[in-house]
Amino acid sequence: MRAVTMLVMFLVAVAALPVMAQQTVASTPVPGGVSFGSLRPAALIFDQGPSTGAYGGCWWNETAGQNFADQATLADPVEVTEIRVFTCVASMAGTVHAKILADDGAGNPAGVVYAEDKTPDAWVADPVSGGYVVSVILTTPFQASAGTTYWYGISYNGGDMGQHSVVAPGDGTMAQFSGTVFSFHASVGDQSFQLMGTVVPVELQSIGVE
Repeated sequence: MRAVTMLVMFLVAVAALPVMAQQTVASTPVPGGVSFGSLRPAALIFDQGPSTGAYGGCWWNETAGQNFADQATLADPVEVTEIRVFTCVASMAGTVHAKILADDGAGNPAGVVYAEDKTPDAWVADPVSGGYVVSVILTTPFQASAGTTYWYGISYNGGDMGQHSVVAPGDGTMAQFSGTVFSFHASVGDQSFQLMGTVVPVELQSIGVE
């Protein structure tokens, strides 16, 4: 009887514990390292980089753990050829995971519409932020429809690569994931990233498959 009473008291105590607040774990800046690759000349089609607002911090960014994506809605149909993210961690060997997700219509990331794992095409020092920029050139360019919201992100496979946030250009949040599962909108600033690509010419927009 005593054991049953103690068990009941334990369950009641656990139920009374406050719910843990949603948390975003910060990254530890790692300077140095050997940069590799170089940023190729490309047309900037979306800019939420470090020059668009105040520095918001650097956050743990790992494919199997905490990672991020942020939204971009382009006015014209665009062929996205490259994603760049900004970070506080110097270059590392290995691969990253690039992802693009659809929007659920309520301002949240939904299903994956593009993903690939590859060695970054560049991981170099960024003079604007004082950190680094990581570039992934998409193996297959992504066709972003005009006026449609997509969520873009890059994370490191096997550890923390960091992710800068920038305060002001967007809604002040970025989507936070636990692995592949969307968790919540982290109120730590907007994800610092850029999209490169080309606007689809008008004459090609009407071409359909017979």
